[in-house]
Order: sequence, then C-alpha cells, then structure tokens
Amino acid sequence: MNLYFDNAATTKVCDEAISAMHQMVDSLYGNPSSKHFEGLYVEEKIEKARKFFAKEIGCTKDELYFTSGGTEGNNLAVFGTAKGYKRDGDHVVVSPIEHPSVGTAVAMLEEEGFSVTQAKVDTYGFVDIDDLINQIQESTVLVSIMQVNNEIGTIQDIMTIGRRIKEKNPKTLFHVDGVQGFMKFPLHVKQAKVDLFTASSHKIKGPKGSGFLYVKSGLKVKPLFYGGSQQKGLRPGTENVPGIIGFYEAGMKMKKDIQSSYKAVLDLKTYLLDGIKQALPNWKVNSPESLGIFEEETSSPYIVSLRTESLKGEVMLHGLEDYKICVSTGSACSSKKLNVSHVLKSLGLSDEENDKSIRISFSPDQTCDDVDELIKACKAVDLMFGRFIKK
Repeated sequence: MNLYFDNAATTKVCDEAISAMHQMVDSLYGNPSSKHFEGLYVEEKIEKARKFFAKEIGCTKDELYFTSGGTEGNNLAVFGTAKGYKRDGDHVVVSPIEHPSVGTAVAMLEEEGFSVTQAKVDTYGFVDIDDLINQIQESTVLVSIMQVNNEIGTIQDIMTIGRRIKEKNPKTLFHVDGVQGFMKFPLHVKQAKVDLFTASSHKIKGPKGSGFLYVKSGLKVKPLFYGGSQQKGLRPGTENVPGIIGFYEAGMKMKKDIQSSYKAVLDLKTYLLDGIKQALPNWKVNSPESLGIFEEETSSPYIVSLRTESLKGEVMLHGLEDYKICVSTGSACSSKKLNVSHVLKSLGLSDEENDKSIRISFSPDQTCDDVDELIKACKAVDLMFGRFIKK
C-alpha cells in the first residue's frame, strides 16, 4: 500500500469533485459565454460556485475571479497591482519566505525598476510585524504576505498585519497568498483589510488547474493577458468549467468537514512528533512546534518540517520510496548542489541543515497506523544510510 505524506504539494481529488467534473465534461459542456440555453445553464453553475467561495471569504461574488490556480493568482495580484498603480508608487514589501510565485514575481518587478524590501522573520518563520510596518513608505503600493507557509506551516497574524498596514498607509494594498490556508483556517478578507486573496483548488481535494483571486471592488488591477471580455476582462478566456465545478464540490466538502479534518490532522501530527522523539531523538523540528507552539493561530497541523541527524533530505525521500512512502524535501532538488530552501535559509538554518530537511504534510484520510509505518520507515532508512555515511 502506498502512503502519501505530500499533501501540501497536492491532494487526492475527492469523489464529489470527480463525479461533478465528469458530468460537466460528458453532458454539460456548453460554453458559459454562449447565449443559448446550454451556455446559460453552465454559466449559472459557475455563478453558484462564485457565490459560495465569495461567501466563504467574506466578499461579494463580483470581486472573485476564477484562475488556473495559485501561481496565476499570485502573479496577477503582484503584476496587476504594480502595473495598475505604477503612477502612485514603485515600492513593494514581502517576506523572505513567500512562495516562488510571489518571490520570483517581485524579483521581476525589481528588474523593471521597482523597489522591493523584505520584512524580517524569526527562527520559526513569523513575520516581524513592527519591521514590516517600518518598511512601508508613501510609495508602497503593495504588501504581500502568505497566510500559511507551504514548507513549515507557520500561520501569520493576518488580522493584525492588515490593520497595521492600513494604519500606516491606507493606500497600500494588502495581498494574501491563501493557498495553504483556504478552507482550513477561516479568514474574512474585509475584516482583515485584505485587498487581494489567492486560493487554489488542488490543495483542498479539488482538481489541478483551478483557483481564484479575490480583488477588492474598485482596485485598478491590470490583467496579465488580453482577449475576450470574460470575468470583466481581468481574467479573459473561456472558463475552465469542469475545474471550477470540481473546485466548488471540493470546497463544499471541506466546509462540511473543516472541524473534523482539523482534529484528525492535529492528532496525526501530534502522534508523529511524539513517535519521532522516541524513535529518532536526534531529529529536529524546523516548524514552530520546536517552540512548543501548537495552536491554530500559529502553526498548521497539516504541515511539519523535520531535520535528520546525518542524511540529506533527498536521500531520506528516495529511501522512503522503497517503502512506498511519499514525502517532500520542501523545495526543488538538484543532484549537483545542496538542496537549499529559501524558507529554511531565512530561518537561519545553515546550508547543511537545510539540505537534511524533509517536509511531511497530512490528509485527514490518514490514520495513526499510517504514521507508524512512516516512523518505522524513517528509522530504517536513517539506520541504513546513516551508518554508511558515518563510516
């Protein structure tokens, strides 16, 4: 039996989403822009999904735009805002642990003449809010901070950050990458003073290739590409109807199961950490749990980053494959250089410590028996290759 502990990368699509997508492909395949009854019916299905997601984050349906996923949503938020407000300012603030779809985008803005500064984070990935606010200037058009870090699970205090940004400069827009937090940790965008919010389907048991971006009404966000007038021209092109409907069905299921899912993964993560301490006491925890923090407001139970004593994370990853177990190193691998994650590096880990890290991410469908198998396999791989490396 295969055991999949890489749910932060993607999740198994739920049955409800698969069934709904099959129907949209097989029989309800009209173009939502068409004026005939088939098109109008499909458009109604999309609007139903739009209303649902808008309600979940506390915005109106007219402020929600369907995208191809988190990368497109983050790029649209960053580039669209920068282009739309270039006359108002040329400064952007981010943290050093943002997803590459934000980090690389702002690096591209720098090449175009924008000024980009990074707010400090501590050794567990929490943004130094005072430092972030001090970075904001009159020319700051955008602050982009992710809700839940995809590698270590740190949850930022979005409510406080949003409030303080607006106190410092009401014109500065606040973008939140909510890909790892959406439908797991409730966030009301209006209450949190969030102007743009990104979500992705395949992180919540929906299909890949679907997501949305919330854009506060009245913002001057420019599109990434041009074509038809779909979605008010901000995100033109025929909508991915099966993807949107699959996303909607997955969202409905996540809403129904949010409390039970949270408890299930919290139990799994607690069980794993207790087991690792017993079986592999020399392993370290990179995530906030190493401070003893284990609360919804500070650390996601869905994600944990661990550091081995002597093995490279990539060696552990491939060793676990022999046991049909999937984990992640948390960043792209290369056989020619150390596997250095910009997130872990920002926490102060050395390149060697960075290279020894793996990420384990849970699904509420898993059991403690699955975790037992994972711990046994980790210990076996550690003993086998660790002994060889020490020699």
